[in-house]
Amino acid sequence: MNNFVFAAAAAGCRNSSWWCVIVKWIVEHQIGLLSFAVCLAVSIPVSIILSWIIRGTIKLMLKKSKKDEDKISDSLNKPILFAGILTGMVYGLRMLDIPVCALAVINRIYFVITVLIVAWALLRVLSVMRLLLQEVAKKTENVYDDLLVSLIYPVIKCVVWVVVVLFVAENV
Repeated sequence: MNNFVFAAAAAGCRNSSWWCVIVKWIVEHQIGLLSFAVCLAVSIPVSIILSWIIRGTIKLMLKKSKKDEDKISDSLNKPILFAGILTGMVYGLRMLDIPVCALAVINRIYFVITVLIVAWALLRVLSVMRLLLQEVAKKTENVYDDLLVSLIYPVIKCVVWVVVVLFVAENV
């Protein structure tokens, strides 16, 4: 199969079928495609290692209880992995021979998705903090702190989304 692909590309592919166009493009951009694959393959273990390092840092910072640190580190796990894989994919795409206007669009999309990932991570951490604060508020006799904790989370959530929308709208 591999010899057929290169033979068809080398022969000039006399017909203009879709597979012939794809084969020619793959043959012309072999180094770029290999660089893209390497960037993507490296980004996955790097993001896992980064997630592991952040989990260890959280464990050092929060020595209160294992349950609290597990909740916070678990809330950050998926956004960190997703951001690492996305970064590897974008840097891999930059290795390809893509027109400058397409790279500008890719960079804008990368920026928007990065802002959304940061907001996602922030909201997940805030959600865990709300649960921890609710546990503390239940231990007190005062009812007002329970109300304050339950009311302030939706307000902070709305503020985060408004800031994200304004930030994306201003920079895109």
